[in-house]
Amino acid sequence: MTTYVSQAPDRGPTVYVVQQVLEWSDKEGRLVPKFDMSPAREHGEVVYLLSPSAKPFDRSVIAQLRHGLRHFGTHEGDSILGTGSPVLIAAAAAIAAQEGDGKLTVLQWNRERQGYRRVMLDLW
Repeated sequence: MTTYVSQAPDRGPTVYVVQQVLEWSDKEGRLVPKFDMSPAREHGEVVYLLSPSAKPFDRSVIAQLRHGLRHFGTHEGDSILGTGSPVLIAAAAAIAAQEGDGKLTVLQWNRERQGYRRVMLDLW
């Protein structure tokens, strides 16, 4: 089951996945998540900010991001995981940095380790 931010429990660090990405599975005969988010769970509760169908030219999407990220930085370790539209990833990072007073933590995939590492940015 996919957990979207409005349903996320408030108990520790959260990994905010910008947008769920789906792909067609011939084996299952349906759309399935493209990325396995289980490695991200070691960094906190995984929640999605936007649905796979969210488009950057839809003005309501920015409002959804603002709403979803309103508590970003509440817990040390809150982070952004950038999947989906590059425009939406940029918007989410900007909003998260604003909520975090210029501090932003993003997760970066490490192919050798087959897991995510935290990258902490102090933007202002």
